Amino acid sequence: MVLTANAAFTERHMLESVVIPAPAAGVQAIYTVPGNMVIQVVGLFFSLTTDANVSDRRMVIFAYQDAGTGFVQSSVSSIVQAASLAWDYHFSCGVAPVDATGDTVPFVCSPLACGVQLQAGERLYLYPMGVRAGDQLSACIMRFYEWKED
Repeated sequence: MVLTANAAFTERHMLESVVIPAPAAGVQAIYTVPGNMVIQVVGLFFSLTTDANVSDRRMVIFAYQDAGTGFVQSSVSSIVQAASLAWDYHFSCGVAPVDATGDTVPFVCSPLACGVQLQAGERLYLYPMGVRAGDQLSACIMRFYEWKED
């Protein structure tokens, strides 16, 4: 059997999904890579419901080597969300920015930097820039490849 680069990658790595617990209102969601593991994120889905306070919010995904220091990578939504709105967000590798906020079920698609790997203890933050106390992140789901550290 001849393995292509893709097949070799998936032979060693498990494709997983995890629900990131919804944070308290006005707070970012955080995922910490479990001990002895490495992940490579391929997609994120979540919802942001903004409160009535006037402010523009912009979703940012940050990856850090440890608890808030050692910045590794970020992906920023190109769309600004105003007050009193509920939007779904999709961050994925290889996707072009899409603004479908005028749809019945408003959503935003944003590109996610591909190939970034996070090791045990490193963190991924879902952060609404311009967040207000009543803003709520929910339904946070992350899709990633996972494998044990060598």
